[in-house]
Amino acid sequence: KDVPQSDYPKKKIAISNPLLFRFSALTYNAHRIHYDLKYAQEVEKYPHLIVHGPLQALFLMQYASELRNSSPKKFSFRGVHPAFANNSMELVAKTSNEDLTLYTASNGHQCMEATASWKKNYE
Repeated sequence: KDVPQSDYPKKKIAISNPLLFRFSALTYNAHRIHYDLKYAQEVEKYPHLIVHGPLQALFLMQYASELRNSSPKKFSFRGVHPAFANNSMELVAKTSNEDLTLYTASNGHQCMEATASWKKNYE
């Protein structure tokens, strides 16, 4: 999917191999596609290391909190397209009623889509 135009300033995120390795360790994720480049390329046939979905979700949650100056009451996310560590990543946000729809974007693709809501009925 194409990345929608952002209603807010986009935020660039630097993804590094050490970041992916550390996030794998923190989350007890032993899948080598996130930290072993040779394995990811030769065995799984990916062009580079895969950025964890939950890591992208954390970036989007933080971005939403920064944009609205408070944490959302509800947050949901889903993967749309793999994100690779050798490509730059941007965070994009669109206003949708009272909510924000957020995306990680890499190489012109949506990678993760999330919805953040601050509605009071979630308290």
